[in-house]
Amino acid sequence: MVSISNTSLERVEPINWWVNFKDNSLQLLVKEENIGNSNPSISYTGVTIEKVNKARSKNYLFIDLKIDKTTKPGKFDIIFNFDDGTKKHIRMN
Repeated sequence: MVSISNTSLERVEPINWWVNFKDNSLQLLVKEENIGNSNPSISYTGVTIEKVNKARSKNYLFIDLKIDKTTKPGKFDIIFNFDDGTKKHIRMN
């Protein structure tokens, strides 16, 4: 597994956010070489992936998240799984 931080990726927006917003949906933009060929997963109580939107460019991925009202503040990992068995791991604030 290749472990990288969100600050070493070419681009992740937003890089952090807060819980308890009125609108509990959030879209992450991830820009990294070939990231569009991955399938992301998250394992953090209260944060779920609703939809993954792949762009025309394989260097972009949009991840629609749902943040439950009971979600506690904290850091969590996103694992990007590729068809060839490789993985990239980022820590989100």
